[in-house]
Amino acid sequence: MKPTGNLELHGRTDESPMGVPWIDGRPYCPKRSYGPDDLKRGEGQTLMARLLAVAAEDAEAMES
Repeated sequence: MKPTGNLELHGRTDESPMGVPWIDGRPYCPKRSYGPDDLKRGEGQTLMARLLAVAAEDAEAMES
């Protein structure tokens, strides 16, 4: 499956970074909340790494 839209991350970048994905101008809410403690576990780290990788790829594409 290929991406079909834009994803933006809105959130904090301080000591406890957390982003909320926005798709087509609306926040995307997962079935359950992720907090700072979740980022220490595998599932939360995997999710954030995936979202940040997509955001980095988009930023690189816009710079080209």
